[in-house]
Amino acid sequence: MSQVRDEPPPRLRDEHLTCSNYWKRRREHGRTTPRGGGSQITNHSDPPEATLRGKPEVQHPHYPPSPLPGDVQETFRRRSGDVQETFERRSVDVRETFKKRSGDVQEAFGRRSGDIQEAFGRRSGGVREAFMRRSGDVRETFKRRSGDIQEAFGRRSGGVREAFGRRS
Repeated sequence: MSQVRDEPPPRLRDEHLTCSNYWKRRREHGRTTPRGGGSQITNHSDPPEATLRGKPEVQHPHYPPSPLPGDVQETFRRRSGDVQETFERRSVDVRETFKKRSGDVQEAFGRRSGDIQEAFGRRSGGVREAFMRRSGDVRETFKRRSGDIQEAFGRRSGGVREAFGRRS
């Protein structure tokens, strides 16, 4: 059977963790404010120069030292000048290339449109000729057929009249 303990576990038995004890222990380990209560982190065992406010600036091994405001402006001016120069050079190149290409395009277009017009003229002449030939054929065929039809109709109508006259 499990026994009910009347005493707290050994850690809590030795030192009851009340709120005041917790902050007392935290102060011993260097934190003076609750989390989120502020940004001053002090370690009381170190002399005051080692706090964040009084600490001399330590150079990071991987990054260059932070430039002074004047250096920043100079660098910015130098870089912006380079950028403008590059931009102007590139825009001139682009304009030149555009002119060259547009000239080539216009020339090619002129050549192609001339070829197209020539081909169209050749074709349209051929089309007209074929149309005239065909329309002549159609007229001739129409005359022949209409003559046949009239002849056949005349024969039939005569036959019908004859048959009709016989019946009456």
